[in-house]
Amino acid sequence: MGVDHYKVLGVNRNASADEVKKAYKKLVMFWHPDKHHQEEARAEASAKFMEINQAYELLGDLVKRHKYDDHCAKRVMAEENKYDWMFGSTEKKVPKTDPVSHELHCSLEELYKGTTKMMKITRPKPNSDPIVEVEEIFGINIKPGLRHDTKIIYQGKGKVGPDGTAGDLVFVIQEKQHSVYERDRNDLIFNQEITLLEALIGGKTLDLTTLDGRNLKVPLTDDVIIAPGDEMVVSNEGMPISNQPGAKGNLRIKFHVKFPSTSLTAEQKLYLNSLGF
Repeated sequence: MGVDHYKVLGVNRNASADEVKKAYKKLVMFWHPDKHHQEEARAEASAKFMEINQAYELLGDLVKRHKYDDHCAKRVMAEENKYDWMFGSTEKKVPKTDPVSHELHCSLEELYKGTTKMMKITRPKPNSDPIVEVEEIFGINIKPGLRHDTKIIYQGKGKVGPDGTAGDLVFVIQEKQHSVYERDRNDLIFNQEITLLEALIGGKTLDLTTLDGRNLKVPLTDDVIIAPGDEMVVSNEGMPISNQPGAKGNLRIKFHVKFPSTSLTAEQKLYLNSLGF
């Protein structure tokens, strides 16, 4: 299971930031190597001192602490599911308290690059009787490539049920509409209008700005005629694939051909006929 940083500092998982800080100060004063003069005791103190500082580096920072809690919760759930699958669960399950859900609005750029979103949530203070509402700030890690309606779950951080157990707190990603790109799962779609002449003879270079700010040039070759609704695929320029580090979908350029608003002249018709149209 790895090191339990809460155990290292001697605090429970619901400890406030002040409680964590006080525990840290008390421990570093006691375990400071300069206070231990015998060689064996000094070596032990140095190891403990380092362990305490590593624990506080995680738990003393709000964003890092939430990421650590989230990681631990997922790991415990995976272990419990594995145990139940292997041996069967004989314990009668207590009905879970309904989760509390909040929408988490993200731009397409944020979902492309990844980000940390800060959310202030009012929730019941753990182990309080009567129940007291407190405000807590959550630093929510948005991995590159997450999709609309993806749920990020904090176990036991929701409302308290009649039996005293806390339900889950759920953040549901809501993808904002983008002004340039559309998203189709892992692909990005760019709608491009071209003239009839450009569709017939090419020669145009599309100049696109990617979601991470790069300039992407896409030439239209003169050896392919573009029909209305045709798509050009640019590999590996779509959205990151969240469960495949380094992999991306494709960029699909969808063409809309703009036809002349006036009738063709006799000379233009003759020219097109000479090309085989």
